[in-house]
Parts: sequence; C-alpha cells; structure tokens
Amino acid sequence: MLSLALALTFAAAPCPHPSPQQSVWFEDFDQPGTTVASTLFPNVFMISGGAFVREALDTTLGAPDTTPALPINSGGDKECRYFEPSAPSAGGQAFTDMLFSDVVIEGYFGIGYPIALGSRAASFTVRGGLTPYESAYVADFVHNGGTTARLHISLECNSLIVPSTVLASSDPFVIDPFTENYRLAFRAQGASLQAELWRVRAGNGAVVEEPIDLFATPGVQNWLTATDGRLIHGSVGVSAFARGASSVFFDDIQVTQLGAGPGLAYCFGDGIGAACPCNNSTRSGEGCRNSNGVGARLAAQGTTSVASNDLRLGASQVPRSVPAIFFAGTTANSIPFGAGVRCVQLPVARFPLQISGSCGELVRESVASYLGAKPGETWYFQAWFRDASGPCSSATNLTNALEVGFSP
Repeated sequence: MLSLALALTFAAAPCPHPSPQQSVWFEDFDQPGTTVASTLFPNVFMISGGAFVREALDTTLGAPDTTPALPINSGGDKECRYFEPSAPSAGGQAFTDMLFSDVVIEGYFGIGYPIALGSRAASFTVRGGLTPYESAYVADFVHNGGTTARLHISLECNSLIVPSTVLASSDPFVIDPFTENYRLAFRAQGASLQAELWRVRAGNGAVVEEPIDLFATPGVQNWLTATDGRLIHGSVGVSAFARGASSVFFDDIQVTQLGAGPGLAYCFGDGIGAACPCNNSTRSGEGCRNSNGVGARLAAQGTTSVASNDLRLGASQVPRSVPAIFFAGTTANSIPFGAGVRCVQLPVARFPLQISGSCGELVRESVASYLGAKPGETWYFQAWFRDASGPCSSATNLTNALEVGFSP
C-alpha cells in the first residue's frame, strides 16, 4: 500500500505533502469485480486490441512474486492490468472524471515478464483528456524489450500513446523486471513538470525502494524536469502500451490536488446552466462541444496581483491553427453565440488576434496590465475561436469562462 510516509521528496524542488486544504484520492483496486469503470479511473479509452481489467495478480504473467511481497502483488489483492492478448501491439488509457490544475499522481507499476515478450510502456498523465484528440502531459516509463528503459516527459496531442513532443528524457538505465516493480510520481505545478522514479524490490526481509539514477553524470538523480507554459488543463490518468501478448500492471495510485489555479471557472457546456445551441453539450469544466468532439477549456496561471502582473490565460482543446481571441468584461452573462455560450456581457475588452497552436492551445501573458485592471475589480474572461467544421453550422465556438478578482 502507498502511504504518506512514502510521499514525494523531490531533491531538486521538494513537492509538498498533502495539507488539510489539499484533496487526496487513493485507488488500490481492492474492490470486488473486474471492470475498471467502477474505480477512480472510470473513463477508459482503447486504441486497439487490448483491455483494462481489475483482477487478482497472475504471477505467471505479472510482477515478480517475492517474499515479502512487493506492493503491486502483496496480500493477494487486485491490481489494474492492461494486457494485449494476441495482436502485434495495443495501447489504452484510463482517466478520472475530475479536472485538475496543479496536481501529483503517483503509484506502483510492473511491466510483467518474461522479458522476451517485447517492449512495453507504463505512463501517468496530468492535465489530460478523455479522448485521443485532447492534449496531455505524460510521464512515460518506456521498456525497450531488453534490460534497459528510459523515462520521458512528453506533451502529447491527438494521440495519447505516441508522444508528439518529448520535453525531457533520461539516459537509458538498467532494469530487471524479474525482481523489481517501480514507483513513479508525476507532478504538474504551474508551468513546471517533474517526474520521479524508484526501483521497488524485496531485500533482507523487507520491501526496499531505491531511487533510480536517470543520468550517467556523477551522483544519483532520480528526477526529471521540464517546463511548458501552454496551460494544458484536464484530468489525470494512467496509460499503457503492450506488445506481443504482454501486460502492464498498476496498483496503489494516489492523486493529490495541489491547487486549482487562480480564478473561478464557470459557464460550462454540460447542460446544467445555459444549454449549448444545438445539443452539442459536453462535460463539466469546458465549453460546448467543438469539432474536436470535446469542449475547449479556459484556465489561468500565476496570481491575481495587479502589481505582479503575472496572470496568464490559457485555452486548450481548441481546434488547431485557427484564429482566436481572448476577451474580457466586468459583468457575467449567458447567451447562445455560434456553437457555444457567451458568458461575458458586452461591452468587452478584446485581446489581440492569435492563431491556436499545433495542439490546439492559446496563451495570453500580462493580462492585468493589458486590461488596466485595478485592485478590487472583478473581470470575466472567455476565448472565442473559428471552427469551420464544428457543430451548429456556425463556424465559431467558445471556451468556458473564468471569473477573476484582482488584488493589489
């Protein structure tokens, strides 16, 4: 079992332990049944050929059976197994249905054996989505089918299995899937991303966790860092890739919400408030459904301080390479507009036109100074974008909205 005694201890930038104000979710997969849909990760997406199941550990396929038992196979409990039964390769993801800004996900995994079964990957996702058309930050443990592996931090979009941009990578490190499991922790806080990796095995009558040295340089460094300011906002999840009738196992996963970001999100396309114009509702936390099959999300980063002027707006899940505008006003509203709902009352202040990025992202810096915002004022923000192939035959849509009260 994962305990707070084993919480993150980043040597470069210590990750805080959960405080009374932080929310913590824990999944040990011990519940009866085989479906993953009744766990912390109910939203399962398959790429091809494989399946997620919750089951008692099969030691002929799974992580090493040692005395004492390793965390992933202790006490005969259940774990989450992703397996590819017969096809050349398969991959899938399972996500929570909660949205996170600053968050840590950590837990145990095993890549199974025998080693001849080929390459596999086990990944944790922060700020991800529930379909392959959404962006996500992913920490990938990639096993090459031999005796070494690598750890990557990637920004992935349009396919959560194949990395589109590797933001950071370790050197190859030696592994032994016959005698060890692994503990991976992945943190997103602001624009900073950090992954940390331990080797877990039995030794001298106890379960021992050792930091895995990720680099050939002198000293032991078991963490990997990256910075990305695109403000991808979303769920957390696990993903796996298996080749040659092999498996990947997950167990004892903990999710800690470190923060929610500045501002209060509102005006979602989930049908609870104003209805989306042509039955194109989607999930809570995002705007009405667009041509991506999901809604676009608006989030913020930094502080609400006028003096600091470090508030940044970010939109994700916007169609790629389309014109878009952030806009703001001093009064909230709720009026159908295009294929979305305009949640800011006229008149509005418009930021300069920009083009969404290759992962459907938008970012706007120095928000307070551009608006001339004053301490004590409340502003409401939203983003509009072109969507030529979107629903409602309107060619435009909007994100959710964000309410921000500015401070000195």
